[in-house]
Amino acid sequence: IYVLDTLPAEVNMSTFNIEFTSHNMMNSFYKDAAGRNVVKFNFPDINLKDSSHHGECTGAVIFSINTFPGLANGVTIKNRAGIYFDVNPVVMTNETVNTIGCWPAGIAHLSPGTPSFYPNPADDFLTIETGTGNYETCAIYNSLGENVLSTSIASQNTTVSVKQLPAGVYYGKLTGTKGVSNFKFVKR
Repeated sequence: IYVLDTLPAEVNMSTFNIEFTSHNMMNSFYKDAAGRNVVKFNFPDINLKDSSHHGECTGAVIFSINTFPGLANGVTIKNRAGIYFDVNPVVMTNETVNTIGCWPAGIAHLSPGTPSFYPNPADDFLTIETGTGNYETCAIYNSLGENVLSTSIASQNTTVSVKQLPAGVYYGKLTGTKGVSNFKFVKR
């Protein structure tokens, strides 16, 4: 099984970093016929069983990569990858879309109470900065949309233990007087 990901021109290959892989995996880079950067994730030891073995036929890789500096606000970066196995046709992932926006130089937050989350990726703890009294609750969901963790936001800086969560991508939702704010983070 291998995954091919043709990376957008706006990302800097020198910042590529593997954050998580569920199985033994080797990656390599090359340029396609159009000169675009392609990363290949090769999983040599995964053998697919038929669909009756649900849960035994899954794998994952999470990587991070930065954009080149100086991209204009509003630039859209799209990405999707192809999964290749056996003689079956390629399975294409959902397309991700990221739109560039930036903080004004020298300003820590765009507006008072705009939440921030760190570190991302997180290992054991996730710190949520919200501003005083702006949000009261935080719910964290897995990639299936299941609520896996809920907590109160007690102060301007709240530290949440994510140690018990399996590695993967998670989505958070803050709710309070500022309305609703959503975020995404990676658990290593």
